[in-house]
Amino acid sequence: AVKPPDFISVFPKLFIKEGDGVKAGSPLFFDKYRENIIFTSLTIQNTIKI
Repeated sequence: AVKPPDFISVFPKLFIKEGDGVKAGSPLFFDKYRENIIFTSLTIQNTIKI
């Protein structure tokens, strides 16, 4: 699982909501102070819990 708190000094803003289907490479969240830093999904999955 990707958890934004695991990334030190990143202030996450989410692109997804609970229950969204996510494909490999889909954007999950970005740093709200450095919007060019985007974190993406590595696998196909469903978002269970945010």
